Amino acid sequence: MIIGAITPCGQCFYCLSGAHSQFGGGIGGCRFGNTINGAWAEYLLVPDARANLAPIPDDLSDEAVVLCPDIFSTGLSGAESGNIRVGDAVAVFAQGPIGLCATIGAKLKGASLIIGIDSNAERLAVARRLGANITLNTKGGGCVVAGALLSRTATAALYTAMRQPPETFGAVMSYVPAMAMIALPFKPLWMSARRGHLQIGDLAPDFSLPVLHSETIVILSKEYRQKPVVLVFGSYT
Repeated sequence: MIIGAITPCGQCFYCLSGAHSQFGGGIGGCRFGNTINGAWAEYLLVPDARANLAPIPDDLSDEAVVLCPDIFSTGLSGAESGNIRVGDAVAVFAQGPIGLCATIGAKLKGASLIIGIDSNAERLAVARRLGANITLNTKGGGCVVAGALLSRTATAALYTAMRQPPETFGAVMSYVPAMAMIALPFKPLWMSARRGHLQIGDLAPDFSLPVLHSETIVILSKEYRQKPVVLVFGSYT
């Protein structure tokens, strides 16, 4: 059996939200060695077995799966938490054991461009064997190139999000850190992504709006030439 290094309950708010590592407060789901002793014993009682145990197929050796409970699962969960989609470009900084597993995770998730970044040539060679399309050695100034690639990728992703419906854009922005708003050209991107094609004097596209605190629906075309209409639009956020 495989026992995860993180042993959440699988039923609380954090687990049901996909944040299994936040289970249990400050130490998260890291209970072995903290609140549960005896992890090096021959037998160990594992809590919440349905959430934390997985059988090892008979055709796999212990050596083949030894990384799965912690290192591989950490790297893979990074790729999953990053919501990598087929065709995405991904940069993985540091190609140690967990970083290499994140590189594998990016490949499994369907990334079309995977950039492995490290200062160790041997690790970068392994990264290429595991799926990295490009490897950059930070000792040779590769980090500058990586920064430029990341900036262009992030800018393109933000522009694409801005062109989505309000609810989609709002959901995406809830995951964007505040520092990204400073680093990326938000205002020019917004003006470019949301600009329309109407000129002064053109008829606005017809649409309907509910009246606040009423069941009445106002249809814009019915108000045309009947009464003045002022439309005030705010930001999606």
